[in-house]
Amino acid sequence: MSLQSKIKTTPNCAIFCRHYQQHLEDASNKTPEERITFRSYLKWTSAELAVKTHGPCKIYFALGVDSLVRYEAILELVELEPKPNTHLTNNLLQKCLPSTQNEGLWEKENGKIGVKTLYVISHCHRLLEPFPQTKLVKLSDNHPIDENFIRSYVLVYEI
Repeated sequence: MSLQSKIKTTPNCAIFCRHYQQHLEDASNKTPEERITFRSYLKWTSAELAVKTHGPCKIYFALGVDSLVRYEAILELVELEPKPNTHLTNNLLQKCLPSTQNEGLWEKENGKIGVKTLYVISHCHRLLEPFPQTKLVKLSDNHPIDENFIRSYVLVYEI
């Protein structure tokens, strides 16, 4: 079964990704319902499909190359290939943390856009008991995430 088919038939899918501790800490200090926009230089195509198919889902965060999941949130929205100066993109960028507010879409000198995905989270909180990323099982092959897994994101089954 293809990953797309698995996503469409698995309502308890979630996302595992990595982020900076300071940004996650800042997000966790917001009110739970407040939506916060983060950026990625990769296209989160499968994450977008999961949210479009099933609605908001859990997102688990590890820090840098750490193999412990330390934060959890709700992934509310995934916007691929955001276009500069559109109402939607401007609205999403207004929801960025103050520390990243001026980063825009990581525009380059040649006019190309570095951001391939804007994703919006809510209910971010630090886990009282962090757990190893190896506890998460990948949707693609039903195997646990390897302890050396350092890719940007992967779909997993919700715990």
